[in-house]
Amino acid sequence: MKNIRTFLICYLVFVLLFILQKPVFLIYHWEQASAGGFINCLKTLWYGKSMDYSVAGYFTAVPALLFWISSCFANRFTLPVLRVYFVLVCLLAALIFVPDLELYTYWGFRIDSTVFSYIMFPKDALASVSVQKALGLLLFVVVWTLLQYGLLVKFVIRPFSKLRQKKSAKIWEILLFPVLAVLLFVVIRGGVTTSTMNVSRVYFSDNMFFNHAAVNSCFSMFSSLSKPKNFKKRYHFMDDSQSENIFGEMMRHEPSDSVPTLLNNSRPNIIMVIMESFGKKVLEDATVTPNLNRLIKEGILFDRMYANSFRTDRGLVSVLSGFPAQPTMSIIKYPDKAQHLESIPSVLKKSGYSVSFLYGGDVNFAYIKSYLVSQGITDITSDWN
Repeated sequence: MKNIRTFLICYLVFVLLFILQKPVFLIYHWEQASAGGFINCLKTLWYGKSMDYSVAGYFTAVPALLFWISSCFANRFTLPVLRVYFVLVCLLAALIFVPDLELYTYWGFRIDSTVFSYIMFPKDALASVSVQKALGLLLFVVVWTLLQYGLLVKFVIRPFSKLRQKKSAKIWEILLFPVLAVLLFVVIRGGVTTSTMNVSRVYFSDNMFFNHAAVNSCFSMFSSLSKPKNFKKRYHFMDDSQSENIFGEMMRHEPSDSVPTLLNNSRPNIIMVIMESFGKKVLEDATVTPNLNRLIKEGILFDRMYANSFRTDRGLVSVLSGFPAQPTMSIIKYPDKAQHLESIPSVLKKSGYSVSFLYGGDVNFAYIKSYLVSQGITDITSDWN
């Protein structure tokens, strides 16, 4: 039972360490944080906690295995391995979190695998950072590493080292660890809903700074490692000059002093209904869609429009932002890029409209919520917000 208690304490210590990162991040960027108000600062802790739980689960997986082994066997190597593991993960977390504090000032998004493209050119990467600041950040890495390791030593390693190691443990304790491992996997995944853990879970504000502040820096780094970065090679099918000529022809138009007016109301109530798997053949049968057919007769029908993609996340950004979908990736899954897109909702909001979004599913799926929030839509209704 003591091993199980130590495992739970270990998980809680990691959760605490990740939660502590948020006020440090807010203080480091106090000018932006203070402008948004104290309530938004508190909300970063509240909305960001699920991601902290998830990353803490990743970091606790190895100790959980060691504690389980300790319950089954008297293993003298368990404690030394645990010490080495804690040193490595504490240093890793510090090396991600501390540079992220400074990099956010220049990048405007949380640290990701982009940082590795600068490792080969350290001189250029440090050109905008003074020697004093670089040394200060290095010292902070050491301090943050020692702080994390100190807490783990006090609350995990010391209690664990005092436990009596037995060759045999109670059968219920041995069987309980696999159950806890399953629960830990659920926490890592972010629950049992359709969507797995992603940044959409922590986005909550139309102020992107607070959404970024709620993101766990380790999660941002690790999740980006699996995403492709070199898009140019994937879609470079012709010479740049040829593609520019084709695009220029498509965009060429005669200037006009007048714009055709299609509506009889200068400020209408706008409702966009986006339906999937709904083709033209459905509309051809008036008995299937009588009301839509009636609206077609009353309004304007564009009958030469085609699906831009075969996935929700890619089609949605095409409809709202006019961004062409790529066959092997989705811009929505790159929040640092998607937040810079214009969209119909963002333009309407700038024009004084109130915007809301109703989604018949889990809006966290495929980073949809992070895209919507970045476009100024915070009034979102779905099966799982």
